[in-house]
Amino acid sequence: MKKVIAFVLAAVMCLGFVGCGEKAGSAKSVYNSLKKVGKLSLEAEYQNVEVEHISDKAPVLEQIVFRMPEEEREVNAEHACYIETYPSVEEAEKNAHKLGIAWYAYSSGSTVLSIDRAIKKETAEKYAKAFQKVTDGEVKRHHEEERPNNKYLDVDIKKVDGIQPKEIYDAFKKKIENIEFNLVTYEIGIE
Repeated sequence: MKKVIAFVLAAVMCLGFVGCGEKAGSAKSVYNSLKKVGKLSLEAEYQNVEVEHISDKAPVLEQIVFRMPEEEREVNAEHACYIETYPSVEEAEKNAHKLGIAWYAYSSGSTVLSIDRAIKKETAEKYAKAFQKVTDGEVKRHHEEERPNNKYLDVDIKKVDGIQPKEIYDAFKKKIENIEFNLVTYEIGIE
C-alpha cells in the first residue's frame, strides 16, 4: 500500500512539470514544444547569463540556442534561433523589440522566442502558435511583418573548394561542446 501511495505522490508531483524535471514555461519546455512543429538542432543551453542585444546587455535566466536546418528559406542563409527567459516581462519585451530588427521576435510573459528571419513567415507563425500553446499566454510580435532589407539576412552561402560553411560548422560542433553561431556563411575576400 505504501508503494502505491508513493507512486501516486510521484505522479502528482510530475504533473507540475513537463516531462518530469522540466518546469512548465521554461526555455527547455518551449524548445521541446517547438520540436513537435519541425526538426530543430539544439546548439547550446545557458543559465544566468548576460547577453548583448543591439549594444545593451541584458540578464537572461535561461537561454537555448538552436537551429532550424531543414526549414525552407527565402534566402540561402541560416541564422541561430533563441529562446530566452528574463527576470521580468518588461525586460523580455524590451529585448524582443530589439531582436525584432533581424529575427521574427515573439514574447509571452518573461519569455522571448527569436526565430531565423531567413525562413518563410508562414513557417515562423507555426512555431509562434506552438510557443503560445506552451506558455499559455498572449504572444506579442515585435517584428515588422515584411522582411527588412538587411544585408545580414540576404547572404548567399557559396561552396568554396566543394565545402559549404555549414559542413565546417557541423564538424566543429562534433568536437566543441556548446558551440553556437549567429550566421553560417562564407564571404569571398573577407578574412
